[in-house]
Amino acid sequence: MQKYFSNSKTRDLGIVFTTGQWHFELALHAILTLRDVLKCTLPIQVLYMGPNDLPAEMLAAFRAIPGVSTLDITTKFAAADIGGWAVKPFSILASEFRTSIFIDADVLFFQNPETMVKESMLFKEYGQLFYHDRSIGRDDPVEWFRSIDPEMTQYATRLRYTNGLSSHEMESGVVVVDKARTGNLHALLMWMSWDMIRVPYKFTPTFGGTVGYMNEKSHIEWEWETENSPFCFGPRYPEREIVVLSDLNKANGKKYVDMYVEIKEKGWKQYVEGRFKVKV
Repeated sequence: MQKYFSNSKTRDLGIVFTTGQWHFELALHAILTLRDVLKCTLPIQVLYMGPNDLPAEMLAAFRAIPGVSTLDITTKFAAADIGGWAVKPFSILASEFRTSIFIDADVLFFQNPETMVKESMLFKEYGQLFYHDRSIGRDDPVEWFRSIDPEMTQYATRLRYTNGLSSHEMESGVVVVDKARTGNLHALLMWMSWDMIRVPYKFTPTFGGTVGYMNEKSHIEWEWETENSPFCFGPRYPEREIVVLSDLNKANGKKYVDMYVEIKEKGWKQYVEGRFKVKV
């Protein structure tokens, strides 16, 4: 896989969405805002978990949009029992892009997502970009995490999660990863590593992650960061970086609302068929 994504024949940069039928309209709307309003021309790939996740007519609707393709994750991984949030790392791994800009179906942008790759100094240095999540929940995960990872890096000891201030640290609605960089790829492969070394594990009831067995040895490290290469979160102080929307931002926001209203009023099928002259 490392060799594959380092190969010049692979597509260097693209946008990844993952959705099922319940969030289909949101994903459709998000993609159209990128194309129509922000004039984003990056290739887009929509990933899903088999025909029960996205029926044929919805797949056809996505493929009717120029530069949009679809991929069934189960054709790449034997992961039919995976669902919800847990699909996200598999979709980044399975996507055809070396650098994947992962975007949740309900995320809308006020600038071209390509800006994160072209202008972010964090991404240029580390090949990864995350954003802080909100502070919510303050209980049980902390002790569990400390029990399996007692030797944390200096950076990790300063996080809200490891200090019991929030059960959420990283927002997964927008993530940028260069899979050709070894450390990043290894971190994405963390789920599979349990299978490779035959460690018993299970997915949590909310599909939020994987749980392995307890171990007396303090050798477990989370590979997104080391002492010399920390998690790349940005911005560092988001409460200080709130800005007033520009007139252009406000105008684009109105276009987003108008587009969504039109999709809802016409129905997504009629909207797609009328606009792209296809039968879905």
